[in-house]
Amino acid sequence: MNYSVVIIGLGKIGMFYDFPEKNGKTILSHARAFSTHPDFNIVGAIDKDPKKLEDFKNIYKSLAYSDISDLSKIEKIDVVVIATPTKTHLDVLQKVLSNTNPKLILCEKPLAYNTEEAEEMVMLCEEKRIPIYMNFIRRSDPGIIKVRKQIEIENFQLPFKAFAWYSGGLLNNGSHLLDLLILWFGPVQGWQVINSGVKINEHDAQPDFLLNFSHGSAFVSNISIGELSHHTVEVLFSNGRLRYEHDGSIFWQRAEHTSSLDQNKRILKSGKEIEHDMGRYQYNVASQVRDALQSKRHTLSSGQIGLDHVRLLNHILKYKKEIKI
Repeated sequence: MNYSVVIIGLGKIGMFYDFPEKNGKTILSHARAFSTHPDFNIVGAIDKDPKKLEDFKNIYKSLAYSDISDLSKIEKIDVVVIATPTKTHLDVLQKVLSNTNPKLILCEKPLAYNTEEAEEMVMLCEEKRIPIYMNFIRRSDPGIIKVRKQIEIENFQLPFKAFAWYSGGLLNNGSHLLDLLILWFGPVQGWQVINSGVKINEHDAQPDFLLNFSHGSAFVSNISIGELSHHTVEVLFSNGRLRYEHDGSIFWQRAEHTSSLDQNKRILKSGKEIEHDMGRYQYNVASQVRDALQSKRHTLSSGQIGLDHVRLLNHILKYKKEIKI
């Protein structure tokens, strides 16, 4: 079955992360993902920039409009992708629901900058009985899903201790690692701000903080060193170490007794890489969207989870604390 898709917002994640196409392997935008996936068909796009609309029509041979009200001109829409700036999400969603009735909405993260708008977005979708999901791309990566499975079947043995680094702002960038940790270890049970960090705009900052889970904790720290971009996670389990690298690579190293005289286990130098597919991350999200549409098991982050993220991150961002030396 082919599901019809409309993309609202033709920015980087909407279309330009892999436009113009440099090779046939990377699939990093919604446009390329849904156009190449056999279960979807793009029936339109919306953006205010005439040049982007022209580029989209030339490459994807589909309808393109400048106003959300034009959704009413499209006969059948199964999926609406909201890939506009965060501050517009609520307004865009309201206009979408006034002009069409899709089966599913996929929204860029974060859901909103503040809790009130995020709550309204979730409520609007619940009233219409339309599920809304967040585009946390790592949730759909096969390697990330395999790690979750290994934790569930206790091949990676709890309890755990984790350390995560992120760059940029907490809402826009660090939220990816928060969502990843929640996927692996369940809901956050408590938190503590270590340092409020630098405020980078009216909505976002770069705090360091501790997250507590049922079976462990994670220290999350911002990297604010020049133009360095860095998003990694290291997790120590009782039987080994897991490393998630910036490029999506995942490494597992077992811990063993290396000597009959040593009562403690040591992490082995050698390990194995868990296969990932971050070079096609948006295609994998599309596959998860298909599973959600077919009521199959999937790993997408629901609107409620997105709302919980906004609540937690705003609590952390509003807490004022500095490191004292």
